[in-house]
Amino acid sequence: MRLTSRWIVALVIVIVTWFAILEYLSTSSEQYDSVIGEMTRKFKQEDENIIYDVEIIEKGNFSSNVNAETLIINAQRATPNSIKVVPNIVHQIWLHEPEFLFIHYICLISIYKNLKPDIIYFHTNMGLDFNGSYGNSKPWFERARLAIPVLVVKEITPPDYVFNISISTEFRAPHQADVLRLEILMEYGGIYLDGDVFGLHPLDNLRYYDYTVNEHEIKALMNGVIVANKNSLFLRLFYESYINYKPNCWGCSCCVAMETIAKKYPHLVNVVNDLVFPKWPQSGIQFYANYNWITEKYTTHIWLREWNNRHEKITPDNIHCFNSYFGKMMYKIYMGETEQEYEKKCTHRERATKIPKYMVRSRKFRRKGY
Repeated sequence: MRLTSRWIVALVIVIVTWFAILEYLSTSSEQYDSVIGEMTRKFKQEDENIIYDVEIIEKGNFSSNVNAETLIINAQRATPNSIKVVPNIVHQIWLHEPEFLFIHYICLISIYKNLKPDIIYFHTNMGLDFNGSYGNSKPWFERARLAIPVLVVKEITPPDYVFNISISTEFRAPHQADVLRLEILMEYGGIYLDGDVFGLHPLDNLRYYDYTVNEHEIKALMNGVIVANKNSLFLRLFYESYINYKPNCWGCSCCVAMETIAKKYPHLVNVVNDLVFPKWPQSGIQFYANYNWITEKYTTHIWLREWNNRHEKITPDNIHCFNSYFGKMMYKIYMGETEQEYEKKCTHRERATKIPKYMVRSRKFRRKGY
């Protein structure tokens, strides 16, 4: 009898909690729709050059064998401008972290050599005093400054509030960086890259679009790489959505909010799947994959936080240990040597050829032969 009573109480609690969650989501959605609707009306008045073709599309005549809804969505997708509207400027943000590692150095050098930006702005609140070196050599950040003539350090003050809402204490640095990247892009425009993003190819083809971002996960877009015109309406909508900032949720106000806006206004954002590899669920797979994805992607995200949780840090001593295209790419950036020379030096290295089980999470990657 006592056990039965406990089950009944537990069931009641679950039901009450479920209805409370549904009520909260419904209220939040209505508030969000109201805010976004008001912002859209305001921005329509401010920018007469933006074309809103939704009504025209909805009045179109469709043949019986064409899915009207699909055609509407396709017609609303972002189209490129006739000229490049995004400046060839790269932005990185570095907050509260004194250690600048070898892998950060490699990423920064790859951005300079492979993406070929006109300037790289390194926004930080740490000055120039970074730890992290190799043996008795100069610190990696100092070496990066010497090796990259277009690298400019800009002092920045991280925000404590966004729209009068206190920034999370639990996710302080990432949430501050989430807000700062949008403010910086609205001021300068350009290409935002996380500190553990490795550049592969110039992003010139994407600079014709007002706002380009990569797919991430279901109900989310990735904000680790953003290509944006400073006058992008989508960029402003995204920033203003922080009026509903959720400090206790890691990605609700960035990746999830961006995807929500993109669904409402698909003609304002260019969503692609070749800007970044891999997505978060397959983080680290580039260190094992011998499929030549490098020719098909613009950048690769190392997801260093996930990598360091499971593996030793990447250093000049173990850079040879990755039997993959990306291992060769890192080595070439660091040593300036060809793939053949890399193979000669790595004949006795530990060969990491088998993908750990935690990385194999989709049939797509198994089909690729990873």
